[in-house]
Formats: sequence, structure tokens, C-alpha cells
Amino acid sequence: ARRQRQMCIRDREHDAGETQATKRRGMMPVRWTIGSVARATMDLLLPADCPGCGHPTVPGEPSGLCIRCERLCQQDPPFFTTPRLDPGIPIVVSGPYGGVHRQVLLGAKERGRRDARDVCGALMVGTFRWLWTNGYLPDPRVVPWVLVPAPTTRRASRQRGGDLVTRWCQDSAQGISGDISVAPVLRSRGTKRDQVGLSATARRENLSGAVTVDTREWERHTRNTRANMGQTGPHSPRVILVDDVVTTGSTCAESVLVLRAHGWHPVMGVALCSAQPTKPP
Repeated sequence: ARRQRQMCIRDREHDAGETQATKRRGMMPVRWTIGSVARATMDLLLPADCPGCGHPTVPGEPSGLCIRCERLCQQDPPFFTTPRLDPGIPIVVSGPYGGVHRQVLLGAKERGRRDARDVCGALMVGTFRWLWTNGYLPDPRVVPWVLVPAPTTRRASRQRGGDLVTRWCQDSAQGISGDISVAPVLRSRGTKRDQVGLSATARRENLSGAVTVDTREWERHTRNTRANMGQTGPHSPRVILVDDVVTTGSTCAESVLVLRAHGWHPVMGVALCSAQPTKPP
């Protein structure tokens, strides 16, 4: 017993010496807790299900999607869509509102899945890269981009753990090198009645006056000289309206009117999904 105690003391002294040496080298010792070990074990034994199809994914998948869903998202590039109500600017979407895109978006908005939110952010970044690569948007290192998230209600933001569209705009600003700023200046006062089931004209009438400008955010962004949307020329900032789903185009059209009334002129709209039944030619 005495010999075991001596060995235990010697081992502790050795461990203490190693810890001090590690700290002197500018590193921190790795400490495993029961919780971290349990989480790592669960990730290995019970892989997370894919937010696109529900099938188990391989632990550590960088995209968060299974291989099949990732291929489905990459097989078709973003495309221009024409909603029933013309907002006055071209609209580009990552994909149709169906299949993987729909399931991922619902997972982010309705189920609060963090991996689905990350996938949506990656899709948004990919769409902006596609627009830049194909010449639909100028190089953000030369011409600034200003991303304006579509308006949302405070209640919806609280239920979803924050404004998801603003978060995806921030993902795009961080994922693309250049002068890209996010300006969440639009707010929704709420519609007179539920938009579900309304025609394009009824949606437009229902949204009339529902979109407004957040005065505090507006003043903060207009104080920045680089965000002066009144200037014109080849190097003037490009204002881009960003949304999650385009259905009839009523929200986009109302947002464009409000922005133009305040001197900002959007050049394009970008969304994750389009509710149009087929892709336009």
C-alpha cells in the first residue's frame, strides 16, 4: 500500500510538471469532461439525421447534408424567377421550394435546427458567388454591396431565435471577400390578415403600409458615407434585397417601394427558394 501511494504521488508530480511545461510553451492542456466525452460518443454511435431527407449523416460532414442531398443541391445552379407580381427588379433564387431546399428551410424556420440554418447560409453564399462569377453583380472588392434583409415581425424573430434572413446575409458578408455590409433597415408592422391563400393582388393590398423603416438602423447606416445610396456611377453601392422564399413577389415589391422612397435603389433580389411551380426558361 505504501508503495502504491508513493507511485500515485510520483505520477501526480509528473502530471503537474507536464501541465506547467505545457503552459510555458503557450499551450493549454486538454481536459476531458464527462459531458464532452458523452457528446463525442453519441456523435459516433448515433449520427445526426440529414436536414434535407432525414437519413443519418456521416459524423463531421462539412456541409451538414448527406451526400445525396448535397449532390441534389449542387446539380442545378441558381436561376432567375419571375413572380406573379413584378417587383421591378430581377429575382434570383438558390432553388425551387420543394425537395431538399424546402425541407432545409422548414428545418431552419419551423424546427429550429442549427444545422439547417447553417445549410441555408451556405446556399445563400453560393448564390451570391454564382451571381458574382457570372457577371450579374460586380466585384465586391471594387463596388460595395449592401444586403437588405426582407422585413420580419418581432414575434417571428423571437420564435425562430433571431432574424434568420439577417443571419444568412451576415454569413454571405463573412464568406465572400469584399466590401459587403448588412443593413437590416426594414421592419414589418404585421399584415391586416393572414397572407396564406391570398392572390397576388390581395397580398399586395394586404401588405400596403405594412413595411416600414427602422429609424435607428436607418440613421446608423446612412451616417456611413460609403452607404450613401444616393450617389450614382459605376462604383456606387449595389443594394440587394434578400428574402427566404419568393411566392407572389408582394413582399419584395412593397420593400422596393419603401427603399426607393428613402433614396435607396435596389438592383436585385436574392432568395433561397421560389414557390413558382416550374423554373423559367
